[in-house]
Amino acid sequence: MSSIDINEVDITTITEEEENAEIYITKHMTVKTILHLLTPLEYPPTSENGVAIIYHVEGWQNVDSAFTDIQYSMGEPSGQNQTTCSYFGDITVNKKDRTCRGLKICEFASPELLEMTHKSVDPNSDLCLKMSKELLDNNLENNTFTIKENVDLKLLNQLLSGLYKGKTNEPVNNCFTVLHNNSKKKLCPHPHRSGNVIKQGLIIQKSCGVKYSKLIPLDLNKCPYIILVSRGIHSHSPPPPSRVPISIRNRLQELINQANSDTIDVNPTHILTGNLIKTYFGTEYLAEVHASLNNADRLRYYVDKIQKEIHPQGHGLLGVIYNYSQNIDNFCEYVKRLEFFEDSHVMIICTTSEQLSEWMKCDHFQKYLSFKHIVGEMNKFEVNHYSNQHNLILTFARVFTNHATIVAYQRIFKALFDLIYQLTGLTPKFNHIYKTGWSCIIADLDIAQAKGLGIVLNDIDRTKSWEEHLIHIFKSCKVHYQRQIQEKHYNDIIKSNMLALLTAESENEINQLFENIKTDENTAGRILSTEMAPDNTNTAEAAHALSNRRGKNLKIVIAILQGRKLDKERFTAIHIHQKYNVPYRGRDKGLIARNIQSNKRQAGAQIKKSKSVPAKRKQNAQSNKELEYQEQILALKEREIALKEREANVRVMELANLEKEHKLKLDNN
Repeated sequence: MSSIDINEVDITTITEEEENAEIYITKHMTVKTILHLLTPLEYPPTSENGVAIIYHVEGWQNVDSAFTDIQYSMGEPSGQNQTTCSYFGDITVNKKDRTCRGLKICEFASPELLEMTHKSVDPNSDLCLKMSKELLDNNLENNTFTIKENVDLKLLNQLLSGLYKGKTNEPVNNCFTVLHNNSKKKLCPHPHRSGNVIKQGLIIQKSCGVKYSKLIPLDLNKCPYIILVSRGIHSHSPPPPSRVPISIRNRLQELINQANSDTIDVNPTHILTGNLIKTYFGTEYLAEVHASLNNADRLRYYVDKIQKEIHPQGHGLLGVIYNYSQNIDNFCEYVKRLEFFEDSHVMIICTTSEQLSEWMKCDHFQKYLSFKHIVGEMNKFEVNHYSNQHNLILTFARVFTNHATIVAYQRIFKALFDLIYQLTGLTPKFNHIYKTGWSCIIADLDIAQAKGLGIVLNDIDRTKSWEEHLIHIFKSCKVHYQRQIQEKHYNDIIKSNMLALLTAESENEINQLFENIKTDENTAGRILSTEMAPDNTNTAEAAHALSNRRGKNLKIVIAILQGRKLDKERFTAIHIHQKYNVPYRGRDKGLIARNIQSNKRQAGAQIKKSKSVPAKRKQNAQSNKELEYQEQILALKEREIALKEREANVRVMELANLEKEHKLKLDNN
């Protein structure tokens, strides 16, 4: 039976039992009404002769819910002592006395509200409806209305500002604002008229004299019953429900913990828009679970409370330090390096030995810096590779850094290569140095990344400069290269020469193109002097897009935890594939497969386009082709004529040279 049903029954029960004989609860406490309940009651009934509610608490997870679920505010005068309970056969109990502290109302409260008393609460009464109706519908003085044309706006402004000193016969407003005793509000949210002044009413205390006594046996195992005795009549209206019952609160906290384990960074919006409310409570709206949850701040409070319990130092850098130092939830198994440098550089490296071992098996990899995943000044740097064997993108390391300078990247690459040796026992090898190992590193157009990598490679092999190392192993992204060319306002000749660098086949051709660009525009030459051989970073960008699906602008702790979860999912998929031969994807998403699909799409588009051309357009196209063919024939003839002219000129020059040689021989003789 719900508390609503019980309250409805209590009204008649109390009336019927008022004339019964007194029942002794203790030697000095008697009541005339006793109720036996199995669930907590939010609005326990009361009477002048006393009402005792006996709760059977066997099997309850929280015995205190019999008292904490009560919506009335209890406080001083109070007291506590041990006594014997006559009703339970003179067993020893703890007796706690409390007094109802009433509630808070507006100083302009309605006389009906001021004079109201009650013994029990009927949830279907019209009191709350009447209060809402008075404030929203019938009370025109508290509502907004259109100002008529003949109103003196200056006088109205004085009236609203409290400056008007005239007289008025308007009655004082009757307010139905009722707040719980724990409310912190000092002013009524509705405007009121006091004489000639419009103001917000003060919130005042409405006291009450109802006494409560809680009787709890010292040994609940022998006597699994507790008693709540209430005596007196409440001299105020029923308080609005502001406490969430413990059973609902515990269930709600389970829901929040479940949502947090699913999304890591749970917030009220995730809960309200998800399906967990329906799963846990059987309804889609929290307000239907309990009226107090209609206040969205309560859900936010419980979410923040649980997040504070899980991450007591927050989700920022301080939270990372705390989790790393305390190894919360095996945090150090994923976060391998947490370093701070004198130049304020912060570096957090996240990886595992399993990821690094898989990294060593690749012949190439991609690196990329993301600026959108982390909120604040921290950015995420990743090392990625597409596995053709498993048809999925792998991330070998995630590095969170607040600097993107040459020195910062030098530290990052050196730390990554050191971690490979520490965690796997393998030495990172590069094909151009050791004739085995990584043969290509693909990245975007970032000179800081390139030079930082080159300096680390130079430390490994001093026989080559950092630039020479990059020439052998580093490839920049063709897509970024072309995008930068299109974004710059170069003329067509410069753009043509820049794009021709992508297809140049010899060093002489490249040098000539650079000379042409520098001759045309020095600025373009300075930009292109740092470009490397092109490729693309599609795999790295796809990996970042995959991370961004889990959220953007994340706090650093949440980003680390989500990265660990994502990496664990990927490598679990690899293990399942290796063990049961069930791939992560049935379709190959490798470079060759994507190029084949792209060619098929282009061919299909051309066929579809050719089929959709009208007959006249086809005829025009045919005539245009004939004209082009004739023009090509004429152009060939013109080239032949020009070639013959050149040959004739060359022949003339040869004859002239022969004649000069002949004259020189004659002169010498």
